[in-house]
Amino acid sequence: MRRIGPYAKVQMIEVPDDKAPENMCPAEEQQLMRLVLMEQVNRMVRINRGEPYHK
Repeated sequence: MRRIGPYAKVQMIEVPDDKAPENMCPAEEQQLMRLVLMEQVNRMVRINRGEPYHK
């Protein structure tokens, strides 16, 4: 969210999702899902603005 903040107003709304593999604890599942989502949004914003995505 910190990386996207300068480009857009961000609000995190959590919704129910399908179950993840059983070998993940709930905390790992939440951290992983949020990370993947925010990284994809960050990627989309930077590419749409014509900025480099990878360092």
